[in-house]
Amino acid sequence: MARRYTTDRLTKALNAYLDITSLAPIKVSSILQRLSHELMTDLLSIVQSIHYAVILQTALGHTIAAKQKGWTLPTLVDSIHDLPVDPNAIPNSIRDD
Repeated sequence: MARRYTTDRLTKALNAYLDITSLAPIKVSSILQRLSHELMTDLLSIVQSIHYAVILQTALGHTIAAKQKGWTLPTLVDSIHDLPVDPNAIPNSIRDD
């Protein structure tokens, strides 16, 4: 490093910073390995929770899209006589009489 625009104090601080940052990946790796060992006993529950979250997000997305398009669920009836329309207006091909 050129000696222009710097001091010994700044050089020492920069070297200390570089030393500390070079150790960061090792420290992070150690912390993540310890965390993974701690979570191992609950791994099945974590995976199931994530799957449920994905399913619920998918259902929510489909619901929002359906509501925006004005879609509704059909009303199921036991007989054409339970329909809120005149049974005589229903074509003979689909009558259940």
